Amino acid sequence: MIVIVGPIKCDSVQYLKENLLQMQPSMLIALDGGIKLLLDADIAPDLWIGDMDSAKKEWMEEINEKKISIQNFPKEKDDSDFDLAVQFVIKNFSPQQIELFGMLGGRLDHMMFNLEVAKKLMNQTFNVCFRSEEMNVFLVKGPQSRSFSSEKGDIFSLLPWESSSEGLTAHGLKYPLKRDILFPSTSRGLSNLAEEEQVKIEIEKGNLIVFHIKEVCRP
Repeated sequence: MIVIVGPIKCDSVQYLKENLLQMQPSMLIALDGGIKLLLDADIAPDLWIGDMDSAKKEWMEEINEKKISIQNFPKEKDDSDFDLAVQFVIKNFSPQQIELFGMLGGRLDHMMFNLEVAKKLMNQTFNVCFRSEEMNVFLVKGPQSRSFSSEKGDIFSLLPWESSSEGLTAHGLKYPLKRDILFPSTSRGLSNLAEEEQVKIEIEKGNLIVFHIKEVCRP
């Protein structure tokens, strides 16, 4: 498992720390300001990628002390820090689970761009998940079957991405699907509800974004 931590402080330090200790990733990458989130959690990444435009002196002292590897890039560059990390992962690792923290919330254009960049990982058959305390976002490329842990009452929105999602079957939801087709710009997959502790999604063809909004975080 590979974990990448971005710079958006959308979650508590405790949430990040508990998840990383449980996951025990084989590679932990910090993106620019994401290094501060990890240092606050008393966790040292294996690699720090970015232009270091947000770096502070005290961070650098701790980074040098912990001997964290650094890939430094110019501030004015063609690729975002996340794009550079994705290129590094695809070049150096075989397909596996990719967990992304510190990337939900903040500017909408950044979130949309990060989804597009993550598609490169999905197309190389990595399993991709954006995580936060309030919501998880999964990228699913057919043909594939995926299971998601849930609580009863959690919201699951299934959104076709780029083209229709075909042969779509969903188990454990209030409004089940059975080899259905979801088309872009339709609301049929929006705001379904979990009725079991595990939701299973099967897709035969196309791309799907699965939004899992946790019940405990809803108003």
